[in-house]
Amino acid sequence: MRRPLSADRVRDRLSVRPSATFSQGEVIAIDYEQYLLSVASYDPQNHAEVKDLINRRLTLKIRYESLYGGEDYTIVLRPMR
Repeated sequence: MRRPLSADRVRDRLSVRPSATFSQGEVIAIDYEQYLLSVASYDPQNHAEVKDLINRRLTLKIRYESLYGGEDYTIVLRPMR
């Protein structure tokens, strides 16, 4: 089984390094709306590598709890194949 790479290691392998919105352990407010990964002035041709990462290679695992804690909810978003 392949070991998951950290976001920084994955971004460092790309020719254009996308910005990441938040990091592990960060608290995010309710109704927070922001792209998790973004590229300034996105261009489909110049950033095809980033699109491929998001659509075909990136698995996103989000663990979350309420303000009260202890629930340990998890959602896993797998790439489109």
